[in-house]
Amino acid sequence: MKKLAKSLNLTIASTLLVVAGSSINLANAQPIERESKLVKVCEAVQSDNTSKLKRAVKNVGYSYSAIANGLVCNGQPVLEFAVANGSNEVAEKLARRTNKALPDLVASVE
Repeated sequence: MKKLAKSLNLTIASTLLVVAGSSINLANAQPIERESKLVKVCEAVQSDNTSKLKRAVKNVGYSYSAIANGLVCNGQPVLEFAVANGSNEVAEKLARRTNKALPDLVASVE
């Protein structure tokens, strides 16, 4: 139940998370620490660095599933954002951790 609450909170709170330089927009106001941690996840995805992603996800306190299903980076769901930015290693890791097929993600971006 606690995981579901966290997942729902992430989905609602980060629906409008936009990382464009230092511009951050959230559906619901989150504490500054949480916002910056979510931004770090988006930055890790964009960098295509799986160890950086692992640290960022651990630091924010959400599961990979919650991140994959609720976080939006630059107006795109995080998995699509990874594929669109050529972050193949990170996209593969997110796909594995969330039981999604990577070809499905590539097709949805194109």
